[in-house]
Amino acid sequence: RDALSMKELQEALDATTGLLEKASHDPGRKFDILGFDACFMSMGEVALEISNYADILVAAEGMEPAFGWPYRRLIARAKLRMRENKGHASPKELASEIVEQYVTHYNDYDRAAGRPADLSAIDLRRLEGVVRSFQALVERLKGFNEAGHNRLLLAHWYSQTYKSDQYVDLMDLCQMISEHFKEDIDLVQKSNAVIDALKECRIRSGCSGFAYQHSYGLSIYFPWAF
Repeated sequence: RDALSMKELQEALDATTGLLEKASHDPGRKFDILGFDACFMSMGEVALEISNYADILVAAEGMEPAFGWPYRRLIARAKLRMRENKGHASPKELASEIVEQYVTHYNDYDRAAGRPADLSAIDLRRLEGVVRSFQALVERLKGFNEAGHNRLLLAHWYSQTYKSDQYVDLMDLCQMISEHFKEDIDLVQKSNAVIDALKECRIRSGCSGFAYQHSYGLSIYFPWAF
């Protein structure tokens, strides 16, 4: 009945990357891929916290089915790629393969049960562009009057959400903002800048089932509030 807080996760990553640096004799050594076989971990907040420890994040924005990652299938595909390539796949290739095999697995075997699944691979080395463009969008939203606020709430309502609407897919939110504020050219441009930055850092994303069909890689904490 315990869970890692972000602070505890950071402490664990500090320790393990320290071991990596010693083993490789490389003071700047990171994990090539850090994968979370857990629910709701492909968040901008999580990605930013772990970006000093890994190059690529592989995680789900929504709920993971109880069986988690199909490890036997993933390892078999990795071995096959090694034989085909006569060597290891690159981290980007492997991350993309994990996403494809995960989504295909649940599409093949779990779709009839009605359980949705999603997974994405994010290049954390390109995250800074998302942060900058998102900060500019937030600054632009701060001056809304009540009517503008209500339209923003409507954009949120139409967006892909997770965990009882506490988290929202960032790209889908920006698309809905652009849709609901078409006449506001500056706001549309700032929303599109976030979308473009997300596309730059997204290696691959995918989903199975209808519930997560507008999942594009990264969510943010954006709950309803009084």
